[in-house]
Amino acid sequence: MTWQPRPDFLVIGAARCATTYLSRVLNEHPDTAITNPKEPNFLALGNSDHRFAGPGDERTRTALVSDESAWRRLFENPDGRLVGEASVTTMYYPEIAIPKIGQFCPDARLVAIVRAPWDRARSAWMLLRGMRRETLDFGEALAAEPERITTGYESIWHYRSQSLYRRQLEPFLDRFGDQLLVAEYERMVADDSNEIARIERHLGIEPRPTPALGRVNSSSNPKYTWLRRPMSAAHSRPWLRQSVRTVLPARTRQTLLAALEVDDRSTPFPDGFVASFDQEIDELRELLGASAPSWTVRP
Repeated sequence: MTWQPRPDFLVIGAARCATTYLSRVLNEHPDTAITNPKEPNFLALGNSDHRFAGPGDERTRTALVSDESAWRRLFENPDGRLVGEASVTTMYYPEIAIPKIGQFCPDARLVAIVRAPWDRARSAWMLLRGMRRETLDFGEALAAEPERITTGYESIWHYRSQSLYRRQLEPFLDRFGDQLLVAEYERMVADDSNEIARIERHLGIEPRPTPALGRVNSSSNPKYTWLRRPMSAAHSRPWLRQSVRTVLPARTRQTLLAALEVDDRSTPFPDGFVASFDQEIDELRELLGASAPSWTVRP
């Protein structure tokens, strides 16, 4: 059988847990590369009839690499580096993604990053608020989540559901065992060099000093809405987004975005929301054992 390009590793999620940051770090390493786009979403959504119904969800369909041959071409590797992708839908849809991984890249190393579930949920809400896609406050959005899931909103809107990691991780561990490393967002924030070095060793590459990348893919509410609107429109159009990238260097774009954003970490959690994850965290600790996250202090 003729060998076909395939990923050496997969960053499978979770969403809003620094997968974009990790992808940038791995792209800077001389022995690894991330595909362009970094989230082809083929393993969870390719060859399917997903039609997401939420505001702005059409961009997910537009960016989707739905064809197996096109997905494989992303991993063509002329310079000998290990190549991976970072689609967060992979982790959220294990029942779809796991059989495809088993078929297309059964030996790939997997990396999942988890974050305190209440913070991850709020971060996803903040991201969509900043993009002007979310119009409800956090409590209202949580209450609307079941109906939105039924209606067909894409997974970024599944604020609480996407923070239920045990359901997502258990089938990956059952199928792939030690091929999967579960990393912790909070450890990356506190000392990213140690946690990233652990990930690099898992991928079979020599740890290197972590590059200074600044804030990457931060969630926020918009500061200057009159300017954020055309920027959001540009982001939703691939041809225009590419034109902006051609004209403006990456550091300039990051500086501009940072100037337009205001973090809103003061948004309170609804009563009982944090405590609602108690059983989830106990089950996750039982599943992961010594490698379980260290979430002990609650807001």
